[in-house]
Amino acid sequence: MAAARELSAATNAALQAAVDRARAAGHSWKRIGDVLGTTRQAAFQRFGRPIDPRTGEPVARAVPAGLTERAVAIFVARAEGRWEDVLTEFDEKMRDKLDADRLAAGWAHTIAMVGTPS
Repeated sequence: MAAARELSAATNAALQAAVDRARAAGHSWKRIGDVLGTTRQAAFQRFGRPIDPRTGEPVARAVPAGLTERAVAIFVARAEGRWEDVLTEFDEKMRDKLDADRLAAGWAHTIAMVGTPS
């Protein structure tokens, strides 16, 4: 299993390098997707490196420490109807436009349109 895992990692690295070379040579994501037997969107999602328009640098793929737990806490608070707790995660500009009642009303409207989440 260890040998297969190492081979898989090497294969993925080689494929990423080939895609990087294809992009550097000017090939489109559609062409790369076609060669890989997938869509351009799937090819970009797997191999693309989005660029931050503010800096021109690639967007980091690493999830900042604690962010997953923070997101879970927000969704739990929303599920439990603790709208004030949800609002604490919003920035000042958003809190100026939205209070707990409006947030709850917006969620109720969304549920009325698309149904209760599973």
